[in-house]
Amino acid sequence: NIIGSITKNVFFCSIEFIKQVKTYGSIVNIGSNSTSTLNASNLLYIACKASVESLTKTLAAHYGPKIKCNCVLPGLTLSNITKSSPSRFTSVLNKTPLNELCTPQDIAQCVYFLTMESNFINGECIKVDGGRTLYS
Repeated sequence: NIIGSITKNVFFCSIEFIKQVKTYGSIVNIGSNSTSTLNASNLLYIACKASVESLTKTLAAHYGPKIKCNCVLPGLTLSNITKSSPSRFTSVLNKTPLNELCTPQDIAQCVYFLTMESNFINGECIKVDGGRTLYS
């Protein structure tokens, strides 16, 4: 189910978008910085998110110049789970130079930039993780 809900959905949504748009557009997939931090307890999740990165690059190469395709790789993100048990995530914060969690707004700002303000970024996977992966 994980593979279906991550990889297949990204693939089919991207292809459907390309069919609808045809002439010009921008796809931004959401991956995870976990592909760089490699936590062995999340093996299948990491493999699926790595496939999203690969799919992003393949789509960018195949459908450019009409369609740009990029990927945002958020780090551990502020959510109800992280708010309810902050002590579980202290080790991640200690390894993050900005010493805070990613917020949904951080992710949205990167997506906005990739879709509205960048004309020459294609096939990139951008980490939005406060520098967490610098130590990986």
